[in-house]
Amino acid sequence: MLIRRVRVLDLVKMGFAIMTDRTSKLHFACLAAVMMAISAGSAAADPREAGIWYDDSGKGAVRLTVCGDKLCGHIYWLKEPLYPDGKPLRDRHNPNESQRTRPICGLQVIGGLAPMEGGEWDSGWIYDPKEGKSYSVSIALADMDTLKVTGYLVMKMMGRTLTWKRAPDDLPPCAQNAAITVPPKTATKTPAAAKAAAQQSAKVPADGASVTPAAASAKAAPKTPAKTTDKPSAKASAKATAPADRQEQLPWAEK
Repeated sequence: MLIRRVRVLDLVKMGFAIMTDRTSKLHFACLAAVMMAISAGSAAADPREAGIWYDDSGKGAVRLTVCGDKLCGHIYWLKEPLYPDGKPLRDRHNPNESQRTRPICGLQVIGGLAPMEGGEWDSGWIYDPKEGKSYSVSIALADMDTLKVTGYLVMKMMGRTLTWKRAPDDLPPCAQNAAITVPPKTATKTPAAAKAAAQQSAKVPADGASVTPAAASAKAAPKTPAKTTDKPSAKASAKATAPADRQEQLPWAEK
């Protein structure tokens, strides 16, 4: 009887050990699945092409991010974010008149890029706000800091490929850059100040010297050359006393 009880107890222990081992394996499998899902999600959210890129001109930068299952890009930085009058740049060349007031800062210029088997992204579109035109686009990494951007209409082999360079992560956005950009002094002049400046410039001649009434009357009075009986010497004297500005304006007079 005692032997039977010992055998039953041993069987219970063995069964508990088996169940514990299976539970541990199940927990490990679940944990591994979760880690793989997190890793896959992280890789999908942050492809190597994502980040801030200077365009080929170096005067602007585009930030590439994941939009759903595609890749899109928005203007992130501008070297000159303002017009000469101090106003922010607008999408004034857009063929759609209702969109010509859109600010260039933050404007989406790339969209619809899908991953391809070869590692590149294609089947997207790119918009050039300098011309108000859109093209098909594909992008591919040459290295981690160089991006090849190809714009085309129908056939990619007949398109144009530009080289973009990766920008630093701490590059200030164009909205912040516009806030610290000082507009030209002419843009800050009030109408009264502009009128006063115009009146002041009208009083002062181009050479910067002030003109008194006496000098003005003397300048306005016609010069009468001295009468002489020697005609050749009078002609030579008139030629010698001719104003310098007249000699410059009529260079053919001496021919």
